[in-house]
Amino acid sequence: MRIIVDGQVYEREQDVPEFGSIECVGVDGQSNVRQYQCLSADVSKLNQFLTYPASGSTCLVLDTSQMYVFSKSSETWYLIET
Repeated sequence: MRIIVDGQVYEREQDVPEFGSIECVGVDGQSNVRQYQCLSADVSKLNQFLTYPASGSTCLVLDTSQMYVFSKSSETWYLIET
């Protein structure tokens, strides 16, 4: 049996990551650029679990109004200073 979470397929024997409050709120199907939102308690999970979106994917942290942007080349989420 397969489990699909955030568009990723996990086989029965695989551990499915605990994303906490992170949720995908939009996807560009052609480029895989995704828009996420989460709470600040779960920001550390971005680099831990979400390394498959395309560059330019974003995550809005709802309780702090911070914005993170993903770089595929470094597989890292960067805080954008506004």
